[in-house]
Amino acid sequence: DRSKQAIIAQYDSRLQHSKYGWKWHFSNPSVEGNGVSRYWKLSDQKHWFVKCDNGHEWFMEWPDCIDFNRKVFCCSKCGVELTDDQRRKGRWIKRFVDKEWSGYWIPLYIYCKVSAKKIIEDYETKSPEYFYNFVLGLPYVGEGNKVNPDDILKNCTTIVNSQENIVIGVDVGLTKHFVLGNNEGLFYAGKTKEWDDIERLMAKFPRSVVVIDALPDLTKPRELKEKYPGRIWLCTFRRDRKTMQFVNWGQKKELGNVVADRNRMIQLVVDEFIKGRIPLQGKREEWQEYYSHWGTMYRVNEWEEAKNKGSTNYVYSAPYRWDSSTGNDHFCFATVYWRVGMDRYGRGQAKMFENKSMLDSIPTAPTIGEKNLIPQPFLINQEKQEDWRL
Repeated sequence: DRSKQAIIAQYDSRLQHSKYGWKWHFSNPSVEGNGVSRYWKLSDQKHWFVKCDNGHEWFMEWPDCIDFNRKVFCCSKCGVELTDDQRRKGRWIKRFVDKEWSGYWIPLYIYCKVSAKKIIEDYETKSPEYFYNFVLGLPYVGEGNKVNPDDILKNCTTIVNSQENIVIGVDVGLTKHFVLGNNEGLFYAGKTKEWDDIERLMAKFPRSVVVIDALPDLTKPRELKEKYPGRIWLCTFRRDRKTMQFVNWGQKKELGNVVADRNRMIQLVVDEFIKGRIPLQGKREEWQEYYSHWGTMYRVNEWEEAKNKGSTNYVYSAPYRWDSSTGNDHFCFATVYWRVGMDRYGRGQAKMFENKSMLDSIPTAPTIGEKNLIPQPFLINQEKQEDWRL
């Protein structure tokens, strides 16, 4: 989880000649949906069950597995004290059957050389992120560390954008992802493989300004900057600074270049979504693909990460960074580039929706759909539809 996820993904290429193609993933989890947490969801999810003196066989479940007053381990079912020998003589029980992946959850408190007093001490003295990741062996999702569906989809609205004075944000890649908006907000999103489509959008909205990812495609964005002076801006990210200024716009010889604080700009967009300042024009289901990109984003506390690695050499302007668990974050950055453009050409609230036909006239938005349902809690065996723990 603390490695670069893109490099981990590249390891698969080393297995192409193997007739087995086996993979092992070992890690303390970080956040939900990243690294080992993704594979845990695909696995049979083995838990360590122990039997107490009263005959209850149950896995050690925090915080019920510890008696804080006596500072001892106890049965999560009845509270009777568990001995080290009982913890040692447990067995693995699958939550699910017939899964392709074999998964083991190994919290620190099933290790018999660790005392309940030590677990309590870590709980009282360590950060929540450290305690979840390195003691409980669970992903930590603190407030604001993960973009949840309702953070984005609650912004859906039926209000129609005037579509005047447009800023277009474009994330560059083999497929270009883009969003359109103004000081009223975002109203359009799409993707294309052709730069000609971006130019058609500029023609459709002749007063529009475009903010494009300066990398990795160096040639075409620079050609567009020369072709449309003053309308095309190439955005480069820098390490976050401590100043109040998030964005610097190039002047004279640097006209057409803009530099922005990466993580602070992402955080600004996330905060504005959470506060309801970026409404999305359309129904929730129309925005599922857009949200799916935000759903991969998670925030890492770099100071805490450095401490956990034992490093004392960490100096960051901002103590966190935003990463993607899959790299599928293109609509996120297209939105960030749009927001960079709004810094220069006007601030406001946003409305946006996606139409499958890129250049068709944009219809009036339908009403907002129902909110997503929260999944059922961790209770039943998938196949037998009964309590898997019994």
